[in-house]
Amino acid sequence: MKYFKHLLVTLFITAFYFSPAFADSQKIDINAANVTLLSTLAGIGEKKAQAIVDYRSKNGPFKSINGLEQVNGIGPKTIEKNKSLIMVKIMASQSNQVTTPQAPVTPAVTETAVAAPTPDSNEKANKH
Repeated sequence: MKYFKHLLVTLFITAFYFSPAFADSQKIDINAANVTLLSTLAGIGEKKAQAIVDYRSKNGPFKSINGLEQVNGIGPKTIEKNKSLIMVKIMASQSNQVTTPQAPVTPAVTETAVAAPTPDSNEKANKH
């Protein structure tokens, strides 16, 4: 019985460790990471990490991890090496796509007085 409990706990911990939620919590968000954290990535030293932060400050958040290619000195090979370690979170305040719902606009209704047709106007309309 003791062995079974130990096995069950081990399986639970292993399943949690390899779950996508746990994996994402271990990834580095390139839109929020500082120079120290970014410099831990393969092929990214302190200078390239600072270049990432500077690019992000100047141009706004990255929309995908491939956006790192826009940073001087970072290419597809560096991104590929770090693909499993990095992610991009776009917060609602950073997204241009988030809009606030607005109440529908209803046109104002106005009453217009319409003159009743006179017998003379009906005769003139029928002659033409």
